[in-house]
Amino acid sequence: MRVVVFLVALCYSLPGILTQVDIYNCDLGDIHYTGGVGFEPLQYMPLSTQDQTASEKAADIMDFIQLIPNIDPLELAMLPPIGIDVSYLFLKGKVFLKNFVMSGVKQFELQKLELRMINLRSDVIIHLPLISIAGDFYLQAYLTFVPLYLKCHISADLHGLNVVATTGGKKIRSPPTGEVVLQIDSIHVDVNIQNVKVNITNVEINGPEEETGPPAMQLFSDSRRNSKISSFDKILGVGLSIVNKELLKLPFNVFEQYLTTDTY
Repeated sequence: MRVVVFLVALCYSLPGILTQVDIYNCDLGDIHYTGGVGFEPLQYMPLSTQDQTASEKAADIMDFIQLIPNIDPLELAMLPPIGIDVSYLFLKGKVFLKNFVMSGVKQFELQKLELRMINLRSDVIIHLPLISIAGDFYLQAYLTFVPLYLKCHISADLHGLNVVATTGGKKIRSPPTGEVVLQIDSIHVDVNIQNVKVNITNVEINGPEEETGPPAMQLFSDSRRNSKISSFDKILGVGLSIVNKELLKLPFNVFEQYLTTDTY
């Protein structure tokens, strides 16, 4: 689920890629993203017998994702908004997607999955041959003190997507139930996409293009994505919030018992 959430959250960055070109249909070539939230737990070696059992059972769960209905295509009315603050452009506001559709998730290839139960670390490598996404993109912000509004429809094909992810977790007592549950408190992700093809249509921008266009075009530029507090890191934070909300409903002992026993 974390990978799916992560893949859903990645689409927020695509309008930034679009804003670096002057045409609406574009073959952007390869794209690379790196981001993280929190601190990685120790990658101790070797894996214990319990770790190996948990890793194998978790891999089986990943295979089960391919059988879940309504996940491919994945359709969401709206994704959570992401706050933006680009100080050198005096630009502050939020971006979000509506009418989001993503397909291709079920075709993933699990290349590595390791769970370390002592410190609740997971390491995952996944390859997806093709991910297609579409949605209505909105930017609501202030440029200095001038309101800025940008709306467009975006669709994109991501070819050869490789995801390397490490997460860390902790056990807490769930406020609603009082039971011990798992919460993910760190994630570090490296994404390589061999080729990205993008189409953007139905663009609406308030204000003169010479005033509102360039700041919007730089919103998710390379310099922004590589900054210390990048939009990609904020996206990962939103993804963690979504996952942790669901994990509050699952007692940790059920999760642990399933992963560390030989029974199915």
